[in-house]
Amino acid sequence: MVEDYSSRKLTKEDDKLPALSGFAKNLAMLTRDIYYAGLWRDHIFEDLCWIVFTRSESLGQVPAGFPHSFGLQFCFAWRPNKYQAPTWSWASLEYTVRFVYLDFERIVATFVGADTTPVRKDKFGQVSDGWIKLK
Repeated sequence: MVEDYSSRKLTKEDDKLPALSGFAKNLAMLTRDIYYAGLWRDHIFEDLCWIVFTRSESLGQVPAGFPHSFGLQFCFAWRPNKYQAPTWSWASLEYTVRFVYLDFERIVATFVGADTTPVRKDKFGQVSDGWIKLK
């Protein structure tokens, strides 16, 4: 869902998290998970593995290895003038996002904690700052 949503053109850049707040609130009630500016505690490692996706890319296989080929650029990534989210969140930039698949057997980090400061009472909406700690 985030990959599709990130490709949309919002009228106001700072509406990115508030526009998702209703969905995030319902998902948190169903899963009992904790939400951090577009990321979820129970899936924190997957959610941190996003990349900027500004052009199509394909990976082929040839005898010598795996050559990349890139298509035409379809968007440009930029950091908005107004703060939207912590830099570790996909919501911090304007671009299309893609998530990288993880090999969970190779993860050596542990999640210590995270927190965000909501701008208003809605902890699923706009935030003014945030932190994350991994060990």
